[in-house]
Amino acid sequence: MQRRSTTRSWILLEDNEADVVEAIGLAQRYNVSELQLSHSIIMDIDEINEDPDRAARIARYVDLIHDAYV
Repeated sequence: MQRRSTTRSWILLEDNEADVVEAIGLAQRYNVSELQLSHSIIMDIDEINEDPDRAARIARYVDLIHDAYV
């Protein structure tokens, strides 16, 4: 019998850098297999295109997530 893998997702909603970084750090401890950035972090791509600071912050989040899971 083949065992199913479990997907555990967290959706990060608030764009508070300290909280996002902490959540990314805790995700593996709680066996989270998927992190999603949403709401005030990334809702509308045009907002990111128009705000280079926000784009850079989101890129840092993505790099942290990538580093944690690769």
